[in-house]
Formats: sequence, structure tokens, C-alpha cells
Amino acid sequence: MTKIHESLGVRERVALRTVWPNELDFSRWLATNIEILDEHLACEIDPESVQQEVSAGPLRVDLLVEATVPETGERVRVVIENQLETTDGSHLAGVMAYMVAFEAKATIWIAGDVSREYVDVMRWLNDQTHIDAYLFKLEAIRVDTSRPIAILTKIVGPSRFARTGRWGGDPKRNQQVRNWWGRVLPALAGAHPAWRSLRPTAHQYPDVPIPGAPKHISWYVNVEEHKSSVGIKVSGGTKAKGDHYFNQLAKYRDQIHAAFGESLEWGERSYASGVRWICTRVPGGFADDAAEQEKTARAIAAIMKRLVAATEQTVRDIPEIEDLDDDTQLEGRPNGAA
Repeated sequence: MTKIHESLGVRERVALRTVWPNELDFSRWLATNIEILDEHLACEIDPESVQQEVSAGPLRVDLLVEATVPETGERVRVVIENQLETTDGSHLAGVMAYMVAFEAKATIWIAGDVSREYVDVMRWLNDQTHIDAYLFKLEAIRVDTSRPIAILTKIVGPSRFARTGRWGGDPKRNQQVRNWWGRVLPALAGAHPAWRSLRPTAHQYPDVPIPGAPKHISWYVNVEEHKSSVGIKVSGGTKAKGDHYFNQLAKYRDQIHAAFGESLEWGERSYASGVRWICTRVPGGFADDAAEQEKTARAIAAIMKRLVAATEQTVRDIPEIEDLDDDTQLEGRPNGAA
């Protein structure tokens, strides 16, 4: 065992600015490695279309690309905004301005770190507009003395709603979901005040932070056409963080089940984004008639009230962590990095 362990390398994070001294350097690198984004997008980027530092009046976007929507064959523009630091208002303003100036159908924002308020904004763009909004966290790691490898973790992307016809999904279906939340959210507000902050949306699984708990653990409700689920969402941002918080919660599994009054489903699948689910299923969804939706709304609110009572204090006892290594990466090496 000792020899095996000695043969393994030691992984470490590398400061982004030691790999790319400025954002322009990263943009140039990404332009020649654009394929690392492909598997995470709802469109296929044409590598021959990549343009750097493109101007529209006083505005200048880092990268402008063209992509094809597989379902329709439509050719669309995508703007890419790069940032080596934590997401901030000035770069968000750039994202919004570039979408308008270049008539883009999708935007990709890549940042060295991500804060929750900007996650919420990008989710809002996906829910309320015909824009596909992506937010990625950028990291660089090396093993021992190897060259650094770029890691992109998708934090936000379009919802799972089917994209039919034009870019932006099925408007009729989105309206059905908004109507559903119009019935469910007032009922949920009675289970915990945190739900009062939300408004009806086309988002499939909105969540609310648990007061006093780590920011990566939240209560959520998920809706589909004829079924729903209620539970706890773990969204660590990286696989390592997600697994850590999930395992911390699992230590209280029996205690939570006893307080809740029945067993919950504990999602064993670990996603690269760090998302894990703990839930119970509920019949009824957004495609049911109004009377059934009202019935389901009452059932969901009652379950959420029990879940709050069973988990609120327990989750607050789980400490926040700042940093963990992650095993998930997109292949691609920074050019010339030592």
C-alpha cells in the first residue's frame, strides 16, 4: 500500500494569474481551446467562428462565436465574458450589454470564483428571457511539477425544459410552470418565510437558502408535468464540496428521518457540479388541472413544513468550508504554462 501511495502525485491549485497574467491572456488561450466548452452547452460552437476582442461602438467583448442549435439547425451568436477574479457588477454589466449589442442568443460568463447573487441573476436570465445564460468557475491545477490544467465547472446553465422551435424553449410550457408556482409559492410561504422572497418563474426547481446554514445547502421543490419532489439540495459548486456537505448531512440521516416521520431518498449519484439531492416524491405537477394543482400545493406545503422542522437546526450545525480539491476537470492545458 505504501508503495502505491508513494507513486501517486500530489495535486495543488495554481493561482490563475500565474498561468494567465491577465484576462486577455486567458481569452487568447480559450480561443484556441474553445472545444472544452462543447459538452456543457445546448449548442455546438463552430471553432472557425471564434473572434477575439470584437467591438460594437464603445463596447468590446472578449470572445464572440457562432454556434448551431442541434434541434433546429439555427445558427446563433454567443458572447463570452472572461474574468480571473470573483464575479462582480462591472462584468455582469458587460455580459448584459454584450448580449444586446451583438444580438446574442446565449452568453457564457467565466470567472475565477462565483458569488450567489450573480448565480441568481444568471438563473433569472434563463427563467425569464430567451437567452441561454451559462456561468462557469475557472480553476487551474497541477500534479507535482506538471504543467497546469484548466478546470471549468458549470455553475449555471439553461433548465431542462425541452427547447422546441425557436431558441428559449416552449413559451406555453413555461407559462404553465409560472402558473404552477403562482399557486405553490403562497402555500410554501406558510411553511417558512424564506419562500416569500421568490416570485413565479419558469425554473423547474427553485430553492431557498436555509438561514444560518452553509450557503451550499438549501430547501428546494422540483416540478414536472405530473409529479413533484420536495427536499434538500446540496450544490457545492465542485464535486468535492458537494460530496462533503452530503456526507455531513448523512451523519444525521436517522435523526432527520425520525423527526420528518418517514424516510427520504438520498441521491447517491454525485455530479461534477457538486449537486446532490435528498427528497420525497409527491404526485401532481404543472400539467394537471387547477383543482389538482391546488391539492398538490397544499400537500407540498405540508411536507415542506415537516422538512423544515426536521432539518433547520441540524443543518445549521454543519460548518461552512472554504476550499476543497475537486476531481472533475475539462481537458485543456494553458499554452506555454510551466
